[in-house]
Amino acid sequence: MGEVFLARLEREEGFAKLLVVKRILPELSESSRFLEMFSAEARIAAALNHPQVVQVTDFGRIGKNCFLAMEYIDGSDLAARLDVVREQKGELPLAFIVAVGLACLRALDYAHRRTPPVVHGDVSPSNVLVGRQGEVKLSDFGLARIAGQGAGQDRSSIQGKLSYMAPEVARGRPADERSDLFGVGGILFELASLHPPREANLDHARNRALAPVAQLKPDIHPALAKVIDQALSVTAQERFQEASEMEEALLQISTTLSLDPGPRTVSAVVTKILGDGPRTCAEATPRTLVALPSMPRRRLSILATGIFVLFGGLAVYVLLANQQSDPDTQEPDSGVIAVVSVEEPPGEESDAGVSQSDLGPPRKRIARRLKPLVDAGSPVPATNPVPEDPDRVAKALPTPLGFSLHADGPVTCSLDGGPRQSTPLDYQQLLGDAHVIRLQSRSGFSATIRMEATEKSGQVKLAFRSEPFAVLYIDGTPKGLTPKGGILLDRGSHKIYLAPSGKKPVELTLQLR
Repeated sequence: MGEVFLARLEREEGFAKLLVVKRILPELSESSRFLEMFSAEARIAAALNHPQVVQVTDFGRIGKNCFLAMEYIDGSDLAARLDVVREQKGELPLAFIVAVGLACLRALDYAHRRTPPVVHGDVSPSNVLVGRQGEVKLSDFGLARIAGQGAGQDRSSIQGKLSYMAPEVARGRPADERSDLFGVGGILFELASLHPPREANLDHARNRALAPVAQLKPDIHPALAKVIDQALSVTAQERFQEASEMEEALLQISTTLSLDPGPRTVSAVVTKILGDGPRTCAEATPRTLVALPSMPRRRLSILATGIFVLFGGLAVYVLLANQQSDPDTQEPDSGVIAVVSVEEPPGEESDAGVSQSDLGPPRKRIARRLKPLVDAGSPVPATNPVPEDPDRVAKALPTPLGFSLHADGPVTCSLDGGPRQSTPLDYQQLLGDAHVIRLQSRSGFSATIRMEATEKSGQVKLAFRSEPFAVLYIDGTPKGLTPKGGILLDRGSHKIYLAPSGKKPVELTLQLR
């Protein structure tokens, strides 16, 4: 899927931190579809924060190159360590095997319990990192299943490593939580026997049951063999149904045999395998991947002070301008608080293509001007009403907007926070600057569409949000990943297609009047 580099992040006062940068292969980066899916999955991975999950600290694109920045673990992946053990004709202690299994299951239990659940999709030794300090962490959450989407493959393409792939996934079904547990069983199988659970053969993965681990490792502890064999059952219903259930089974083995499946055990095994050679340090990091600060902190503080002074001056200007207005039209002192509202200019679009003005009513800066109180016995001076400027009144009138919305499946929606109802929706004419439609599908996908009539005759500006992220198509043209705003549409009929990650797509027909 990509190339991996060791990088060093440098800051002021000698601060330096090692990171791992994964650069996506150029042939994948050239696909706009892959880039959209990569962004969605990378955002999900970056949101995961657990001691047994490799932390994603940044992702983005430089030119045509996509990259991920991740925390650095002083060690290696489990697959490389297994190769060394096989070459040395050694074996791994039971406490180490249990420690790796527990760490993987805790990471998966955390991910599976999120809303919506996050499925790894490629639980295998190469995605498990073990460190000299006893770390065991699962990496590349959700990214493996999109690695083959850049070259014209569809979403049903089989992704992952065949030796550790659940049979139902090999047959083309989507990976789920129990598929991830099959992968953990495959890792434990190989740690115990030093053999992968099966050959990397698609036909074998689809149709052949795995041999019991005791056939390759006769002296394996029966309790561990039982856990491995259950996790590698051909049918998902016969496996552990949750990561916590499998974790409890391994904890029972650890307690019964008085094992120490903690960092000290992992550290001892990793250090023995890796040896006591020199560790990678900041001085040995290649200078080709050094992230330098874009602006010193002192400059940032000066810039922040300048911005504060600028906005403070603008606020004073608004207040004085209001006080020094034309005396013929200035309202008399009446013992009330006059509220002057000034709309902010439309926000600039972000990288995701959505601005603040697209996603909600324009925020207003409120300047309050206190007037002297009128004495209780003093008469209130009479005032003549000031005639309104006809042009100003015309511009203040809300622009009528009508629409109808149809969905290709069961979808409930609400308008402007009103009661939910099933599609189709049909509103002949609505008054107001902007309106918000909230959608919910049966699969758990939700989306928000904000519509705003613009000053340009016949056009409506739309902004989209969704949970989870989705690829947005309008009239067959890809518009990018949600959230997405600033989309101008002419009045008429439009096809909207939202393709969320891991959910059934939603197709809508929006008629703007």
